[in-house]
Amino acid sequence: MVAKVEFHFAEARVSIRQFLEQVYNRKRLHSALGYVPPAEFEAVLPAKRNEEAATRRLGL
Repeated sequence: MVAKVEFHFAEARVSIRQFLEQVYNRKRLHSALGYVPPAEFEAVLPAKRNEEAATRRLGL
């Protein structure tokens, strides 16, 4: 019976992780990220870093 319970916990962990990555982090708004979903914030982060680096190089 213990093995069956452990299986259910492992299955639950996989399901929760999938939900967080596929649904929750793509839709919830996060105040520390300017009220955009974490997935959207991460998608534009490289472009912002490049823009900031270019601005520093130009001394602006």
